[in-house]
Amino acid sequence: MKGLRSLALSIALVGSVACVAHRGPEGPVQALPFADDSWDDGMALVSTYSGRVQRYGIWREATVRDYLVREYLDPVSFTKRDNPKGGEVAVLKANRLMEFSTGSYDYRLMGSYLFDRAEETLVHGKGVCLNACGIVVQFWDRRSQRLQSDSYWEGEGRASAPLSAGEWHFADALPFVAPRLANGSEIRVLAPLVAPRSILVPEGAVGEAAGVGFGDLCAACARPGDVGYAFANDPRTTVPGRTLRVARRGPVTELLGEDGVAVATFRVDADGHLESWTVAGEQEFRRARQFRGPYWQMTEPSDRRRVKP
Repeated sequence: MKGLRSLALSIALVGSVACVAHRGPEGPVQALPFADDSWDDGMALVSTYSGRVQRYGIWREATVRDYLVREYLDPVSFTKRDNPKGGEVAVLKANRLMEFSTGSYDYRLMGSYLFDRAEETLVHGKGVCLNACGIVVQFWDRRSQRLQSDSYWEGEGRASAPLSAGEWHFADALPFVAPRLANGSEIRVLAPLVAPRSILVPEGAVGEAAGVGFGDLCAACARPGDVGYAFANDPRTTVPGRTLRVARRGPVTELLGEDGVAVATFRVDADGHLESWTVAGEQEFRRARQFRGPYWQMTEPSDRRRVKP
């Protein structure tokens, strides 16, 4: 019986998140660092969020699931190594899945961001947007230092543009990054990897930076002809972006536009994990459920309850 009780206790600990406040120099609570020792147990932190998104001018109920876990990447191919042999890149993998419906069809969006644990910088990122119209895939890695885009939309197709590693962040990676940024700093925010249209635009396109990363990004899907430009195989394409200022107050981080108004707000809990976020006019989410454990082994129908909103 003693052995059974010990086993039950071990399972309970694996399936929970320690309630110890993570305190830092910039406030009473800050985001848990990617290099924190707690990630070294190899277990994933799985969080489910309930909320809504703005698409086609209408608020839609939506669900987001985040899967964060330590991994090791091959230094050349940036693929996962199940059995590290030395020389790998230690990363924190942050996978995000978003689901919502729009009338007669659904959206399935996934972003995968692999962050260098020591530097907290992006090593590899990939975004996929799937709906009844088609699929758009985009990816970047610090070895190639190019943004690759593959879109089914007319005038887009396959295209790429140089994108050197630097002090920038894809908009859809901000929930993992923003709470770790220094108060008062300025950041360059690029359009999101997970997008229903290619995020590449011709250099000098009118309004190329307007609303980047925020707003109803699917508006152009309903009226694709309104985009007004084509860039397939055009070497002059670029990745648009804009500059925002970071304002941190304890567990809350705001990203401010030029007018000083918050365009996005993120809050972490006492353990330093993302609790909620808001993107003005686009997204509103709050965490509904969370567990820690080997989700890749939890494949029984009964395990679905762990990630239900």
